[in-house]
Amino acid sequence: MSTKIFITGNWNDPAGRTVNQTDHVLINKRRATIVEDVKTMRGANRDSDHFLIRTVIRHQISRTYQKKQKCKLRWDIHKLENKDKKNEHQEYITGKLRQIERKQDVNEEWINIKNIILESANEKIGEERKERNQDWYDEECQIAMKEKNDARKKRLNKETRKNSEEYEEKRKIATKLCRRKKTEICYKKIEEIKGSNIKKNVRKFYKKSQRNE
Repeated sequence: MSTKIFITGNWNDPAGRTVNQTDHVLINKRRATIVEDVKTMRGANRDSDHFLIRTVIRHQISRTYQKKQKCKLRWDIHKLENKDKKNEHQEYITGKLRQIERKQDVNEEWINIKNIILESANEKIGEERKERNQDWYDEECQIAMKEKNDARKKRLNKETRKNSEEYEEKRKIATKLCRRKKTEICYKKIEEIKGSNIKKNVRKFYKKSQRNE
């Protein structure tokens, strides 16, 4: 196999003996000069016999001047459902309010109260961090995916029946595990939505329903 085919070939037959160029990058002839490099990324695992194609282009983007907007902080208010955490948050605010000196001006008084609440939220509650699949993609899934990727790299380096069977086995295990974890968390969320509806907690019911659309 030549180096050029190894770099640009993007489809591998099931037997692992033939590599062909079946996927291409199309671009207008007038803009063909902006393409700097096209390369097959053999390391990216897409659970497919097609390899991922990476294209590097050089293009000048017009600058637009816009006023920078501050990102709105979202506090992890779900922690307040824990009674101990809620009491700790309330006690912190109460203690700080007793320490500050009262102001005659209502605006200054409100600023002090606001700063104390924000300080308590930052220390006791923290920001809400949203990560993809964070609710079900746990350490067990990470280990299974790592084993699958390692088996794939081993098969790419040496295409044998043993390596191919090992990769297929690891792939099936990882797929079933992730599917099961995701199904379990979906059922759990449905039960939480039903519970909010039964308890007539409209706010929580609406929020959970919106998140799981």
